[in-house]
Amino acid sequence: MPKTTPVHPDLHSKLKVKEQIDFNELAQQQFSALTAQEFAQAASSYPIVMLKDGHSGMFVSVALWGIKAGQNLLFNTSNKHWDAVHLPNEMQCQPFSIGPAVGENNTLTMHINETSELVQENEGRVLFDREGESAFLKSMQAKLADHYQHQLFTKEFINLMLEKQLLKEIELMVAFQDGKVKRIKGLYTIDEEALSKLDKDTILSFFKRNLFIPIYAMLGSLTQFNRLMKLNNQNHELPKIARLQMRAPDSEQ
Repeated sequence: MPKTTPVHPDLHSKLKVKEQIDFNELAQQQFSALTAQEFAQAASSYPIVMLKDGHSGMFVSVALWGIKAGQNLLFNTSNKHWDAVHLPNEMQCQPFSIGPAVGENNTLTMHINETSELVQENEGRVLFDREGESAFLKSMQAKLADHYQHQLFTKEFINLMLEKQLLKEIELMVAFQDGKVKRIKGLYTIDEEALSKLDKDTILSFFKRNLFIPIYAMLGSLTQFNRLMKLNNQNHELPKIARLQMRAPDSEQ
């Protein structure tokens, strides 16, 4: 986790930021947080699942990029190519993020990762000019503000899925050509059977709030596990996968 500091003219008046994505930060990132508003676009590129924090019990929606920790199958390190249509909003905001304001309780402000390769003094967009905050900085503040609102909506979405008991745990069984088997547990998706049993009032409420868009996007994205298998097998340095199977964690086959 990169260390960030609140953006301040006294500290960052000489800094510049290159307007590009630092894919090196993603090279060993197995997943990235996604907001519900992104599900429809993200479903064309990779699986979308929920993960549960073992300590807090909180759920988070993520784009899954690899089948083991530290693996990103969508980023080709040799040619620096991002093999996906969608890039999470969280990544598009880098090197900026939202964090606590110094000396102010319950207040959030814009932070910057000073160690990012995008941050330097010689090349890029200035953060501050003679007028104060630059147009670039203001545009990034607006992007972060929108992203934060999407994060709040996503928390509500996840809480509602839990309230309506619409999440179920799945296990991904990965069978390799050499005979080894890897089981990935702790993944959650929408329970289609529970979804089909929703009462009419809940269905109407979901329609009015456009909640079926992220719900069905999440379900449809599960086919992208096959894409992860294909990308894995195209990498000559990785053991070849013979079969992927999603199933209930306790099922025996």
